[in-house]
Amino acid sequence: MAYLVYYPLDRKLKKKIEEDFKKYDKKIYYKLLNELNKIKEIGANYIHDKMKQETHLPHSKKSIDRIEPNLYELRIPKRRKGGVFRVYLTIFPDSRRVMMLDAEYKTQTQPERLEEAKKRSKKLKEEAEWRGSGNEKLERNSAKRRTGSLRDKAKDRRGRISSFPDGHHRPGCEAESR
Repeated sequence: MAYLVYYPLDRKLKKKIEEDFKKYDKKIYYKLLNELNKIKEIGANYIHDKMKQETHLPHSKKSIDRIEPNLYELRIPKRRKGGVFRVYLTIFPDSRRVMMLDAEYKTQTQPERLEEAKKRSKKLKEEAEWRGSGNEKLERNSAKRRTGSLRDKAKDRRGRISSFPDGHHRPGCEAESR
């Protein structure tokens, strides 16, 4: 069963990926096709597994990142001066199938097709009554890891214990050892 489908109203999207993207960098293009084939074979589980593996990585080093609830961005390569393939995805309410909303070869700092992908995602939620991927718990946990816990931030503001991994106190602050 193929778990990857294209946005229904955009017939140019498949052509853009299969033909137009070939013009850029063939080596990276084949990496993109490899990732898309994995999503086609495995489905949403591939996205969630990849996100779990990359939770500890900074944003710039992630190949799949959550932009907003049930809107994901696949980046091939993760970062490069010459340009990056960006594919915007959403997960069906059945939590198995994935829909490709839009794609671009991003060379500028700001993405050009992100707003269109957000509009399409919003349209699906409103018109087709999509509630989400069913993995809201995973999405909340990954968002919590990105921002850190509020308790740790409160400690930092009061100057008690540093959030440095080696356990050193912040310079200039007298930390309590309680």
